[in-house]
Amino acid sequence: MREYENLEERLFSADIEALRAYDTGFDKAWQNGSKYEMDIKLSKLFEICPRKYARSREYYRLIRLLATKNITLNVISRKSKSLINNNTIMKKYVYISNCVFDANVDTKATIEANVQAHFNSHIKPGTLKFTYDKTANGYKYCFERYLPYGYNADVIIDVDCSFLTGLPMEAFQVNLLDPKDKPLVYCFPGSNTDGYYAPTKLFEDFYIMFLGHKADAEKPKKVKVSACGSFVNVEVEY
Repeated sequence: MREYENLEERLFSADIEALRAYDTGFDKAWQNGSKYEMDIKLSKLFEICPRKYARSREYYRLIRLLATKNITLNVISRKSKSLINNNTIMKKYVYISNCVFDANVDTKATIEANVQAHFNSHIKPGTLKFTYDKTANGYKYCFERYLPYGYNADVIIDVDCSFLTGLPMEAFQVNLLDPKDKPLVYCFPGSNTDGYYAPTKLFEDFYIMFLGHKADAEKPKKVKVSACGSFVNVEVEY
């Protein structure tokens, strides 16, 4: 009998055992690691593996876990009659400063706590605050940080580019010692030598490509970045 190898498997062990008891093919595939594809109605899956609501999104993590074990679980939606499986679930990843989350699965509290912990471990705790929320077509988040200088929403400074991408500030600065070492986005020095600035629109275009490249996920259709005073607001739309 195959043991549950990790936390995710242990978390869904009751669901897996229920599916093994329901379908002999599933049981054999789970034990020996062979490929198996199983069609099941959402209403039946809800009966076998209860959730708070009979919605397909309640089973996204289970579907993805089984896909890593060569088992394709095709859930037939009761409304659209369409198949929902690991290939059809829209993969919307939240990538914030080297922290990656699944927007379909991870909660607001999880994302906020982990990103805040990440920043607290890299900069002085309390100097930056982070909030996150889902939207109808994506997600939005906000940094609240202290800068000794202000700038308008038409440009974004190198330190904020670094916060958003997790890349070093040097990636958004002009290397005066090596003109061939180009910044990732066109930028120019501030009037008071307080850093380098990039036009917001150019950074937004770069950020769309960056998010699509960083994770095996759908590339955003639109990104809106605005900076005002102590706040940097980001909206990502799919």
